[in-house]
Parts: sequence; C-alpha cells; structure tokens
Amino acid sequence: MQTLKVLYLILLCLSSTAMARVDQFSDFNRSLKNLYLMDVSHLESIADNVRLATPSLLQEWGVLGNEVEAHYNDYLNLVVIKKEYVTNGRVKNYQDFITQKEAYSFSVFASTAFHEMTHADFDIFIEENDSDFHLFIDYTLKSWVKKNFKSFSSKITMHEILGYTASEIIMMLENDLTNTMTTYGYNFHASKCFSENALKNIAKKLNLEKDFKFENKGENSKYYLKSSPWSVYVKGKEVDLLKTPLPKSYKYTIYEYFRKTYKLPKDTNEFIQKLNNSKHLEKVQQCYENIL
Repeated sequence: MQTLKVLYLILLCLSSTAMARVDQFSDFNRSLKNLYLMDVSHLESIADNVRLATPSLLQEWGVLGNEVEAHYNDYLNLVVIKKEYVTNGRVKNYQDFITQKEAYSFSVFASTAFHEMTHADFDIFIEENDSDFHLFIDYTLKSWVKKNFKSFSSKITMHEILGYTASEIIMMLENDLTNTMTTYGYNFHASKCFSENALKNIAKKLNLEKDFKFENKGENSKYYLKSSPWSVYVKGKEVDLLKTPLPKSYKYTIYEYFRKTYKLPKDTNEFIQKLNNSKHLEKVQQCYENIL
C-alpha cells in the first residue's frame, strides 16, 4: 500500500500541471460571480494556494479515481480535474460551455469543482486558523460524527459534509436562478426570450409594468436547510444524513460559513433581491421592450 501511495504521488507530479496560481481558476471563479452573484475573493485566495492538475497516468489507467470528474489531493495541494474540463491550462468557464453548446451542464460541473475547492479550503484555511467555525468543526461536529458514524473517519466525513454542502449550494442557486428567469419568460441557458405571444401571456398573468422587478412566486426557502446534503460518500460508502440528520443548528452554522465567506443570500427572497440588482434582470426586461 505504501508503494502504491508513492507511485501515486510520482504520477501526480507527472500530471499535466501548471505553476498553479489564481489565474488557472479565475475565469471559472468569475463565472460563479456572474451567474450566481457570489463574492469569489476567498475562492481566489484558495486558488492561489493550490495547483491545477489533470488526471495522472495511474488514474487514466483506471487504477485510481478514473470515474470522478474532479478530486482534491491534500498531499500536494492539487485540484485534479478531468482534461475535458480544462483548456489552455485553466479550468473552463461558463462561456466555454456555451461555445460547446453544453451550457446546461455547467452547473453540474461547477458544483463538483466548488466541492473540491471547499476541500482545499478546509485543508488550507479552516484547519489552520482559530476561528469560531474551526472550533465548531474540530469539536462540535467531530464529536457528533464520532458518536453517530463510528465506522467512518471523522475527518473525512467532516470534509465531505462541507464538500457536499458546497455542491448543493451551487445546484440550489442554479435552480432558483433558472426558475425565476423561466417564470418571467427567459430561457437562461439558451440566452433566449420566450415567443412574443408567450411573453404577452406572462405579462398579463404577472401584471407586469415597465421597469418591473422580479418577485418570488413560490416558496421562500431557508437556504441553510435547502443546501444541507441528504447523504455524503466516504470512500464509496454512504453516510445517510436522512436517517441520522444533522441538527438544525449545525446546518445553520455550516451554511453561515458559506454565506459570510461568499456573500450568499439567506433565503430565496434575498436571492431574488440580488437578481434585481444584477444583469439578469436587465436581460429579462429587454424581452418586454416592445410589449409593455
């Protein structure tokens, strides 16, 4: 096993890596900022402390991790991403996905990449400071995991709880973004307004007037609950968080870390208010220029 680990590290070093710094991830980070209205300054800091790699020969041969799109290697501070998601030494951004006519797939990839960057955050920043969140992770959450999931590594399980929360956050924001745009007559990933007749019907149904703003037409979901994962996987085995759910206070504390770090909204209503101050609203308003 030790020999395999050494070989793994050697082959990772032989991977397609660059002198990893922030520019390898900056285009991807800007996509998260533009799409989901996240503050990505902390992601830039994470990116400045990791290196980007594409899969090693060992992975390509299927010996290790061939089935995953991305993973984080804490031995070498590498974020390893499949070659198909890397271009010219950088992680692909949303525009790359549009060019490839795969815009709908970006959110899935983004949730995976943000998951892995969260592992790096845990390893590089959270564990290395004396913040209240670190104390929560190192004492409160660790004790809960040890008590309820004795057969799993507490450290890896905590890593995955944060990582899967990061994934759920991206998918949650994607869902609320596209649902809002659709409600107001705009196909977001196709960058296309609905037909004129459809827009007229929507304008009548929603009582739209010139210079309208988005409103929440559905449930106002609390994001700390909505982003909490139902299960995580530790070395291929499921940790069932439906059967043994995280306490609400833990879910709140974990989401608050992400909310404060990335300036995220607390609920659907707050997200829609952020949309009202973004270019997303302008795109939809333009659809109604000759209707309202």
